[in-house]
Amino acid sequence: MVDADGELDLTDRRIEIVANPGARGGSALGASHYIPAPGKLFPHDPSVGDIKQQELADCYLLAGVIAILARDGGPKAIAGLMKQKDGRVVVRLYDTGGSPRYVSVEKTFRKNSEKHNGGAIWATLLEKAYAAAGFVEENKHAEGKTTGPVVTGYAKLQFGRPETALKVLLGGDADYKRFDMGRFEQVQGNAGFLFLLLWTLDDTDRLQQSSIAAVIDQIFGGDGALWIAFVLWRTEYVKGQWETLLDAFGDIKDKKDATARRKALRLEDLEAFFERYSLGQATIARIMAFVEAKQLLPGRRGSGKYSALQVRTFERIQDALNAGKPVAVSTTKEVGKKSTGKGKSGGEALSKGLAGNHAYGVIGVRVDTDGLRWVRIRNPWGEMGREYIRTGNKLKAKEIASGEFDLELNDLTKRFESMSVSGVRIQEDLNQYL
Repeated sequence: MVDADGELDLTDRRIEIVANPGARGGSALGASHYIPAPGKLFPHDPSVGDIKQQELADCYLLAGVIAILARDGGPKAIAGLMKQKDGRVVVRLYDTGGSPRYVSVEKTFRKNSEKHNGGAIWATLLEKAYAAAGFVEENKHAEGKTTGPVVTGYAKLQFGRPETALKVLLGGDADYKRFDMGRFEQVQGNAGFLFLLLWTLDDTDRLQQSSIAAVIDQIFGGDGALWIAFVLWRTEYVKGQWETLLDAFGDIKDKKDATARRKALRLEDLEAFFERYSLGQATIARIMAFVEAKQLLPGRRGSGKYSALQVRTFERIQDALNAGKPVAVSTTKEVGKKSTGKGKSGGEALSKGLAGNHAYGVIGVRVDTDGLRWVRIRNPWGEMGREYIRTGNKLKAKEIASGEFDLELNDLTKRFESMSVSGVRIQEDLNQYL
């Protein structure tokens, strides 16, 4: 059990008393805009259910808080960030140099309850302290801009990255890793490069004979006749269509050259390409067996077939969680071909239970006996998620009311852009919070 007033040690600490944060770009909010926050800071142990994001677009911050709470010792760590004292609440945050700063905010809420976290008292006051502390994200501009007026107050909380929030909340470093859709040459070893050589090797070039021999041996199982059949099929027209196929997949950019949506090249797409242009079945079978064995491409969602890059992404998340490190993941701008509405906190594009430009806290991971890999995440809204209906070897997605749900790995790498990992091990470094 955590102490109802919080467990932050304030012995010999220099406390900075800060004013109530303004609403837009630093414009002040007077006392009439705030109401007292009644009750104890922690009437119960903090939990992920205390986070209920509303109109304020600070999913990146609340996803970071969820990520902390989801780790062993996380509730104690959160209680160790805050302390109720003399009618105010002191919160320890870290500045850009990694030094702890102790800020004291008035124990009040914004009168408009939709303008702050709608869950527990402590979460709303943590959000308020983040907005009020001048040293937090002090050079931040409006969303999507690198110049212009610096935003402060609650406007500062509008949009951001989970790794920034994790550094402010826990200190230390935080890592950002972008999910790569995968290019053949990125796969470990030479398998990806070998596959690409299929499209460029010249059978008449003496200098390329050793590479041709490797392709025949590793891709075609030593059957030189299959290599010849492939070369005869690989006309300039076919090579042009191959380049067109590659261009149709990967990151789809918006006007600002940011990732708007992703389209994944799958095993089924590659096989369909070969069949569409009438490559022989024996040759197709050999190539597809190589691509699948080397995990160069994933299969359809629900197939249990993943690329080496996807497996590496999953293992990075798993390793971070096992080490007690909080993890958050962020979606692309659009998470489906069609938007089914807009989100309540930032006008996010919605599609089958997922929100675009949105951050989620990672709860855990699992691997099923059938090989399917799952990442359990939680929506800072406290509601709206995704589940699947199985049809054969396919998983059809649909929206559900619950904000905590399991996401299949193919969905994660296709509809999410990145992961943010704190460098702090919650369970191992717990003493720093007490």
